[in-house]
Amino acid sequence: MSFYNFLLCCFLGLFHFQQKQFVSIEEDRIKINRDNTIITIMIPFKILDGYHIQALSNTQDNLIPTEINFEVPEGCTLQKTFTKKYYDTVVLDKVEHKALSHILEVTVTLKCDKRMPSDSSYLNGGLYYQTCNDRQCFFPRTLDFCISY
Repeated sequence: MSFYNFLLCCFLGLFHFQQKQFVSIEEDRIKINRDNTIITIMIPFKILDGYHIQALSNTQDNLIPTEINFEVPEGCTLQKTFTKKYYDTVVLDKVEHKALSHILEVTVTLKCDKRMPSDSSYLNGGLYYQTCNDRQCFFPRTLDFCISY
């Protein structure tokens, strides 16, 4: 990714007006491991206290499951794993379902054709989720992010 793409990513992140986010990335807890052409990135997402987001699958018909998507860097393949999920059982309209709360950790493994330069490599992505509290559910939203590795 060029320097100008990075600036555009940062600019959009700073000035992108949207609804309140109930999920954030704990940037000081991101872990990056580089081993030649394999890069492993652990991304911790913090869910605000008092709220939960929908499960990754098997949600009720009127709820939207959580998804995460990445822009795969050129010359790489990507594997993602949800490594830490705290499921709660939540009752909405007398129906029980699983929801994610507290911390959601995603581990991304990039396998690249060649060694990526460490000063100009970025992983862009978006977490698409629907938040609820004990009284209501909110419209779905997307948390866009850009991680330097």
